[in-house]
Amino acid sequence: MDGETDIKEIYENVMNILEDLTSNAHKLQEQVLEEILKSNAGTEYLSRFFPSGQADKQSFKTNVPIITYEDIKPYIDRIANGETPSILLAYRITQFIQSTEMETPSGLVASLYTTFYFKTKSFKTGLAKFCASPIETILCSDNEQSMFCQLLTGLLQRDEVVRMGSSFASVLPRSIKFLDDYWKELCSNIRTGYLSDWITDAGCRSAMSLILTRPNPEMTDLIQQICEDKSWEGIIKKLWPKIKYISSICTGSMSQYIPFLEFYGGGISLVSPNYSSSEACFGINLKPLSKPFDVSYTFLPNTAYFEFLPVNKDGGGKAQETRTIDKPVDLVNVKLDQYYR
Repeated sequence: MDGETDIKEIYENVMNILEDLTSNAHKLQEQVLEEILKSNAGTEYLSRFFPSGQADKQSFKTNVPIITYEDIKPYIDRIANGETPSILLAYRITQFIQSTEMETPSGLVASLYTTFYFKTKSFKTGLAKFCASPIETILCSDNEQSMFCQLLTGLLQRDEVVRMGSSFASVLPRSIKFLDDYWKELCSNIRTGYLSDWITDAGCRSAMSLILTRPNPEMTDLIQQICEDKSWEGIIKKLWPKIKYISSICTGSMSQYIPFLEFYGGGISLVSPNYSSSEACFGINLKPLSKPFDVSYTFLPNTAYFEFLPVNKDGGGKAQETRTIDKPVDLVNVKLDQYYR
């Protein structure tokens, strides 16, 4: 009973916080923008738009143009090559976020946001505690070794897994494809209690030595029987019988993967808990069990300053000419039944 009471209290506290945030969206957005402008007005990039030194909202709206990545790329390149980050931002830069990992001439690493997040103290002391996979396998820089060890861990602990997740739904088809390619070898590891020799990452081998501790032919026979089925429909539910849901962003461009997840999930609920990007966490889904196409996100006005560009229903049209025709709309001024980017 105490546990149920605690959960109810946590839920009520969270809802009260969200009610306060959304009810005061205008004030919070003003504060966020004011803080950004105050901190960054002296940078080389922004200072040229505030010749009088007056970096307020009106000056920002009037003087600072809407840009694309190409407009700001020269500044990013200069920082990557060793110039001080203060030419663009007043904050200390520790890493760049992009789609493929690389090291810039200045020594700063550019990588996926998730790669960056998994290395933070916040993840290691928080979410990592709820992962079946040891953190060493998650942080392994070799994707194949990482995936193999994480799947092996999941199969060894198949009766304990209650959730499968990834930041974006596009990752999960790759996981299933990897399972299809490697399930026989995974079964061999479980049957013999011996980790494949090609897993050479020291962290992975050390972590797996604590999990893959003995031969388990009974479990192997069961997994093998499931994977040998001609149809893999519902295989996620078959391999992990206690799984309750798949957690991943499957809205927007990720919605193309919904049929895939429904087929291999065998009716498992698809949950899109929040919507994030490298810029910020935009919002959270207050009705996580909604059908994927019914999901909506509640904006968090304290996480970033938001502006919206009017577009046609199909997403085209006005936004292409926004620089000269349309003015961006503040978060609190968007209108129902209108479309924005």
